[in-house]
Amino acid sequence: CRSDPTKCVLYLTGGGGYGLSEVLQKATKWNIPLAFGVALTWGDFTTLPTVHKSMFYWWVPDPTFLELDAVKTAFPPHNKQEWENGII
Repeated sequence: CRSDPTKCVLYLTGGGGYGLSEVLQKATKWNIPLAFGVALTWGDFTTLPTVHKSMFYWWVPDPTFLELDAVKTAFPPHNKQEWENGII
């Protein structure tokens, strides 16, 4: 991704970087070329995914991004013991 930014997928989050450390680790583990952005305000966070094709942090049952027909990125199920041992 660093050598060719055109191959990066934009990942957006908000607040203090909701879920960012987990996504960083998963992107590294599975070699996903992500470029990260943290929105400065709630308004920016809710607007940016509507104007930029991107991945973004979202939780349910929040209705904010329903109109985008987002597709969930599925990873293997969480394993607490492996996570605590630094194995994703």
